[in-house]
Amino acid sequence: KNFDINKIPLDDAKTYELLSKARSLGVFQLESDGLRDLMRRLKPEKIEEIIALIALYRPGPMGSGMLDDFVERKHGRKKIKYDHPLQEPILKETYGVILYQEQAMRMAMDLADFTAAEADGLRKAMSKKKPEEMAKQKDKFLSGAHKKSIEKKIAEKIFDNIEAFAGYGFNKSHSAAYAIVTYRTAYLKANYPLEYFTALLNSEMGKTSGKKEEEDSRLTLYLNDAKKFGITILKPNIQFSSGRFKIENGSIRFGILATKTVGERVAETIEQARKEGGQFKDWDDFLQRVDLKSINKLAMESLAKAGFFDCFGNDKAKIRAQIIKSIETSIDQAVKIKEEKDSAQGMLFGLSKDMGRQKTLLDAQALEENIMLEFEKEVLGFYLSGHPLSAMKKDLARYSDCRLNDLPKIETGESFRDAPTIRIAGMLTALNVAVSKKKEEYAKFKIEDMDGAVGAVMFPKTFVKYRNILKPNLVAVVKGKLIGSSEKPELAVDEIMSLDEAKKLVKPKKTQLYISVSTTRYDNDLAEALTEIFKKNKGDNDVFLDITDPLHGRFIIDTKYSVDCSEDFTREVEEAVGSEDIVNFK
Repeated sequence: KNFDINKIPLDDAKTYELLSKARSLGVFQLESDGLRDLMRRLKPEKIEEIIALIALYRPGPMGSGMLDDFVERKHGRKKIKYDHPLQEPILKETYGVILYQEQAMRMAMDLADFTAAEADGLRKAMSKKKPEEMAKQKDKFLSGAHKKSIEKKIAEKIFDNIEAFAGYGFNKSHSAAYAIVTYRTAYLKANYPLEYFTALLNSEMGKTSGKKEEEDSRLTLYLNDAKKFGITILKPNIQFSSGRFKIENGSIRFGILATKTVGERVAETIEQARKEGGQFKDWDDFLQRVDLKSINKLAMESLAKAGFFDCFGNDKAKIRAQIIKSIETSIDQAVKIKEEKDSAQGMLFGLSKDMGRQKTLLDAQALEENIMLEFEKEVLGFYLSGHPLSAMKKDLARYSDCRLNDLPKIETGESFRDAPTIRIAGMLTALNVAVSKKKEEYAKFKIEDMDGAVGAVMFPKTFVKYRNILKPNLVAVVKGKLIGSSEKPELAVDEIMSLDEAKKLVKPKKTQLYISVSTTRYDNDLAEALTEIFKKNKGDNDVFLDITDPLHGRFIIDTKYSVDCSEDFTREVEEAVGSEDIVNFK
């Protein structure tokens, strides 16, 4: 109630713990894989280290080795050295590393008797990088250092370091301003995760449908991250969903405006109808009460595909199929009924009791699981009810070297020849055949598994060989070299085969089974229930618990049991935990 973002403490333990564990998706400036990796190494403990973190993560400092020096000195693994005692008060906060332009200016003033204006002249000379200007500055620096009784050899070394620093100098005040915003967003995420994720999801509203298919949806990323913080995402529901994501009984309710082709007017008319008359009784009651001039048929279809009308039936696959089939005739009929109602208003005997109660929902065969999921991805940008690969996740793990959310690191400057070769199994999406400058066809696509996706390219010679088997949604085993960068990897494919073909030709690896569960669900009763299930289903798959804590991250526990991962086993585990899609393989 009395919260003031300007008065939050800068020494909050939860915030620094969140940053040290790199749980910073949605935190200003700290979302990239590289920055999160740096945070894990650095483990910031004070605002000065966040300021340094932002200044360090740039090509210059990384290329110079400064980043590694900073981390090693911070943790005491490398000795902090100063060329002269006067440097210590200037460089102490950055562990002896020259990181900011202000530090270079202060050294010029304290070690070489520069005035503030002259120190600023040195800063400008460094930014211009003109050799003749820097030579003049060096003469002035050495002369001033001599007056301070600093040995010429030491003064030259200090100036040479300052000159080398010119290639990657950063303004501390600029970094500090960024760091304050970074800290504040991290503080909110660490201390008010429910409220923060709700705001974060709303900030991405509408961006999913506007992005290119090959780009990952930030909305999906944040939804998954919210679940890792123990937050339940309540599914779309026309009875409860507002235009935007909202907090509902300690969970987050999915927002109407996260749906493709659905705009503000649609959300407003639905909320207004619900406000005036309460929840909708059924499909036809919904059509009679909303302003159909504000909802076109395409928006209505998108809402149906996303599952907003599932509450009108007992079988979501059936009710979605019925509504999608009925939209055209139902809306036309609803408009006709409304017109009849309006014309009957002035009649002597008023409205007929049966007027407006016609049932317009047509019968339809329930949607197949894969079609229903594809519809969700079409209108939301991701699968909501499940994943089309769920039934195959054991086989995907057996024929993959790694999961797509845990790919090998790519070394900077690594040649194509030295790039790691990996085999991954997944579904092909976003397939696009293009023509090179040499007029040769090649293919670009994405490979998706249960954990993520990676871009792939098939160069002309390989494309000629495999073009006949390439098709969207093919579940395949793909081998190739991992190229690009760790932040944006890409697989240069040299071999591809269907999963069924791989089962005949590729030797599968022994898989490990992981059961994902949050500490909010895990207790002694659940531990005992799982133990009984493990004992009853003995087999050759080693089983681990993948436990997620809302703040402290993940813990992997070896149960020391080996199980037969049958469908019955999976069902029993999911029933015990009270959650679906929690049995995974590596």
